[in-house]
Amino acid sequence: MFIKDFCNFAEFEEVELGEALDRKVEHVVVSELMSDVLTEDYGESVILITGLCTEQAIRTASVVDAAAVIVTTGKKVTAPMLKIAKDAGISIFCTKLRNYEVCKLIAEKM
Repeated sequence: MFIKDFCNFAEFEEVELGEALDRKVEHVVVSELMSDVLTEDYGESVILITGLCTEQAIRTASVVDAAAVIVTTGKKVTAPMLKIAKDAGISIFCTKLRNYEVCKLIAEKM
């Protein structure tokens, strides 16, 4: 599965499409604690799923070189988050689904 495939998910709203749409997804990290995300080296094929709707979540995604962030539970992305994502080339998707439901949906599509 590639980042651009998330654009076809009816449950996802495209908020920002970054530069890495053709990047293959091999790792999915789900966390509300950004310090936990920073403990591993995931390579360039990771996406971050979180209900944390903060600038820190996008900065963390940038540090681990995530290609996309999926913000769950219907939270709205802020303008500062968008700016950080644009500067880092990170795609952002929003959904009303919970973390578990997003993981299940992605697993079914892979």
